[in-house]
Amino acid sequence: MTTQTSQPAPTVFIERLKQAIRVLEEASTRPDIVFNIFHFASRENGVLNACIAGLCGLDPWFQEQGLKTLLDSGIGDITVHPQDFFGTSRPFYYSRYPTELRCRDLTFQDGIDALNREIAYLEDPAIAG
Repeated sequence: MTTQTSQPAPTVFIERLKQAIRVLEEASTRPDIVFNIFHFASRENGVLNACIAGLCGLDPWFQEQGLKTLLDSGIGDITVHPQDFFGTSRPFYYSRYPTELRCRDLTFQDGIDALNREIAYLEDPAIAG
């Protein structure tokens, strides 16, 4: 017997990416949260350093969907790989950002822009990713 794992429909991935934008927008207003593409999530001196996936895994909506952030190791961890959960890895890895952005620290807005680019691509794959 062959077991197949089904992948969620693109609409599920799009909804998750839109929810990720909500999480980043909320986090960007908090002085105790710093966007850090190199950490899933870590706390130091009361400040949370986290990437898109790490922040999402701390949000109740995402936790209900099965994505959770674990803060028990140096740079944290998440329970589901971004590619599997969001249907893409592009917005989640520094090397996938445009070269002109990689000469500086990335911001919440850079993450939001990357998520919006990915949503546009999933809605119309003819768009250059």
